[in-house]
Parts: sequence; structure tokens; C-alpha cells
Amino acid sequence: MNNAGAVTSVSQRKVATRHGVSQAESLKKDISTNDMSTKDSSKVMDTPVYHQNMHWDLWAVLVLNILQGLIPPLLYFVVEPDKHIGSKVGYLRLYSCLDLAVNAPTYMITLYGTHLLVFPRFSSRHKQYNGRMLEFLSLFLATVFMYGHAVHAVGDAVGSYAEHSQYVSGLPTDLYALIHFMDEYLGHFLMFTAYYPLLAVWVLGTKLKGTRIQACVAVLLGVMNGLFHSLACIEGGSPAVGFAGGLCVYLVCVYKSVTLSSRRGGHRPAEHQVVAILAVTSTTVLFCGMLYYRLVIGSFEEPSAIGGFKSVLSRLLQFPMLRMY
Repeated sequence: MNNAGAVTSVSQRKVATRHGVSQAESLKKDISTNDMSTKDSSKVMDTPVYHQNMHWDLWAVLVLNILQGLIPPLLYFVVEPDKHIGSKVGYLRLYSCLDLAVNAPTYMITLYGTHLLVFPRFSSRHKQYNGRMLEFLSLFLATVFMYGHAVHAVGDAVGSYAEHSQYVSGLPTDLYALIHFMDEYLGHFLMFTAYYPLLAVWVLGTKLKGTRIQACVAVLLGVMNGLFHSLACIEGGSPAVGFAGGLCVYLVCVYKSVTLSSRRGGHRPAEHQVVAILAVTSTTVLFCGMLYYRLVIGSFEEPSAIGGFKSVLSRLLQFPMLRMY
């Protein structure tokens, strides 16, 4: 009986030991499971902070750039053809006044607003970005663009007032040449030297992903911007700057596409790179517009020097092949 009791106690201790081991193993599994769930929950908590407003941020970027693509061209083509000096506000012609009072704030709001959406310093998402150099370049290029627009606006206000007040004949030739240089060449050079590299910086720095609808809106917006900028580059005597800036955009977009593909195992990213679509479309239409102008007009001569924009547009709207018949 004593032997049987000893055997029973030994077997009971073995069972208890095994049960304790199984409990310890299950406890370890529970701890590891809790750790994984904690990590997953932290990711789930972090992800909404990063992504919850990205959809609306991208819509805001598109709306801002729609304003930039619509307001300056509409003001120019509606008001600028009437260059009679009687249409003025104080000492400024009507278009010069609107250029300073409407176009300048429009550019400022759209450029710096897009910068804040791409590089959200005042947002909780700012910690996700490591590209401080890109952020600095974005601010610098936006400021250069605004500086160029200021030079252009002042030069245009003085030069056009002199032209249409018939003061040009009384101005020294070198003084009028300086005014024209400040207006058309230096102003436009600074604007387009900054604008397309700025698009390239936004493409590199953005984390915004979009939908098919947003991609379609970006294409339409790129077409509008490219058409207007192609004429503006030529009017400012800066087609070479436009080609160089567009090439910069292409190189950056190819680089980002290759980088994203390598990170995703050779597959194209599922999300639409809407900012890149906007930049590539605008650049492509810019190139096509300037080349088409060269084909129809025969040179990159400024539209204002060959009859004005209305005359040039009427010639551009005639397909070149039809002129052969």
C-alpha cells in the first residue's frame, strides 16, 4: 500500500509538473500574443493619424492648383486685350492692378498652401517626413517664383503704361530696354526657373496617394497649366528654361517610379501618384505647346511682337497641314 501510494504521488507530481509546464508555455504564448497585438494596435493607432486626412489633403492640393490654373489665364485673356489707357485704377492699368491685387495673392496661396499640404509641419504627420532638404527647397523655389512675379508685375505696369500712353517715344532707348528686360525676361525667367523644379520637389516629397477620379482631375489640370505656361514661356523669352525645367520633372518622376517599384518587389504601386501625374501632364503639354508654336509660327518670337495673343491664337488653332492646301 505504501509503495502504491508512493507511485501515485510520483505520478501526480509528474502530471502537475507537466501541467505547470503547459501553463508556463501558454503564458508565454499569451504574453507574445499580447505583445504582437500591442504592436498591431499601435500601428492601427498610428495609421489613422497619418492617413485619415490624406484624401482631403489631396483634394485641397488639386483645388488650389485649379485656382492657379484658372484665375491668371482668365484675367489675362479677358482684361489684357483691352489695353486702352482709360481703363485704369489710379496710375495702374486695369490688368496691372488685377495682376498685383488678384494674381499675386492667388500664386502665394496656391504655392505656399500646397507646400504646407505636401510638407505638413503644423500637422501630426510631420514626424513621418525625413526630407527636410526637400522642404527647404520647396520654400525656396516658391519664394523665387513669387519674387519673379513681383519683378514681372512691376515691369509690366511701368512698361505697358509707357507704351499705351505714347511715352515710349520720349524714353531713352536703353531705359525702355531695361523696363522690357525686367518685365518679360527677368520676371518670367525667375518664375519658370522655379516652377517646374518646384513641381519636381513636390513629387519627391509627397506621401499623398489618390483615387482614379483625382488622377483624372490632375490630368485636366495639367493640360490647363501646360497650355498657359507654354505661351507664357515664349512670351517671356524663356522656352529653354521651360524645356530644362520639364526635363527635371521627367527625371524626378522616373526616379520615384523606379524607387517605388523596387520597394514593392517590381510591381507598380497600387495608389495613384496624383502629384506626379499632374507634374508629368503639365510638362508634356508644355513641351507639345512650345513645339507646336514653333511649327506654326516658325520661331519662338513673342506673341506680343507679332500681333498679340488673339492673332497668335487664331493662327495656332489652324492645323498646320491645312495651310498646305
